[in-house]
Amino acid sequence: MTYKNINKKGIRITLLLISLCQLGSLAISSVISDITKAFPTVSDQTAQFLMTFPGLFILITSLLSASLTRIISQKKLAIAGLILNVVTAIGGLLLHGNIILLFCWAATLGLGLGLWMPIVSAMVSQFFEGNERASLMGLVSSAQNVGAIFMTVVGGALAVIAWHYVYLVYFIAVPGLVCAVIFLPDETPIRNTSEHKRKLSLSEMGIDNAVVLFSAIQFFFSLPYNAGPANFSLLLSEAGIGNASTAGLLSGLFLFGGILSGWYFGTLNRKVEKQTIAIGFLFLAIGFLGLGFSKTQPLYILFTVIGGMSLPLVLPQASLGVVENKRPEQFAMATAVLMAFGNLGAFCSPFTTSIAAAVTGSSAISMRLLFCAGLSLAGAIVTFIIFRIRKEK
Repeated sequence: MTYKNINKKGIRITLLLISLCQLGSLAISSVISDITKAFPTVSDQTAQFLMTFPGLFILITSLLSASLTRIISQKKLAIAGLILNVVTAIGGLLLHGNIILLFCWAATLGLGLGLWMPIVSAMVSQFFEGNERASLMGLVSSAQNVGAIFMTVVGGALAVIAWHYVYLVYFIAVPGLVCAVIFLPDETPIRNTSEHKRKLSLSEMGIDNAVVLFSAIQFFFSLPYNAGPANFSLLLSEAGIGNASTAGLLSGLFLFGGILSGWYFGTLNRKVEKQTIAIGFLFLAIGFLGLGFSKTQPLYILFTVIGGMSLPLVLPQASLGVVENKRPEQFAMATAVLMAFGNLGAFCSPFTTSIAAAVTGSSAISMRLLFCAGLSLAGAIVTFIIFRIRKEK
């Protein structure tokens, strides 16, 4: 489809800048132990939910956002979501006296992210094609990790001064907000007048077997992937290494691995196609397995980077998979369902702490990571078999 009067370079820059905020919930990972100290009655698991609580609201608002694109332009929805991200920065910095307030700001963050997250992937699919689309999807994933590194490392450094200063990092949404106002096309939603007045079937909205498959994969991947960073500060505390700044650095290295693999996603996609998902699960399994047995800082660094290389191999491929053979007006809903299930997995990831303790019979943080390694390895095997069968058919 041809679009008139659009600045593809400006759109590309805007989508990358917006994507810097996408993993914003990880910024809290560096201050989990500080929050439990600030609020002694709050358990580790409750504090970890601050990282995953936004996922519940992303789940809700991403589906709402996809429906709203039938009547409201994607530009307006993206701007509204980015404004909520800035509100999170202001609110968390000024009002942080109890755990309930922190959960309120986590909800605000999730509401904002949910409005624009599906739109970023939908716009990549809408305005770009072929390998240009695949390469940009990989770069978007790298940008997510660049932003998350900034937020975790800088947030950890700021937390040394005062833990609530971590909320300053959410001002990273401002450049994306400015560029969204300038560059994103404010086009009429893609629909005809008679169609948007009636209730559409799931297939008409673009929800098919491919969406179900990739959404299930994204949900299962999110369980171990998000459990890792949530336990980094606790893992270092258990080992007697470093402080909040060190934990922020470790989270940053986890995301740095994502930058490395994201840059080469387009090339890898041309060679192995859907099997990048199995490779991503395998990297996560190796990373968590190594972290579970590591005792020295160099090994922590090495296996953290390896584990972090997983996300840009799974999410971009899943995002490409859900829009295959679909019309542009179906992109937003298909992507929203994928994001919703991914964030549902992220929200549920703290439960792996309880499950790991029950399965392994130990409350040690290292055992949690070894359990996550087992889940990731299972994901690698299952997805390899699935896409091998699909390719043969």
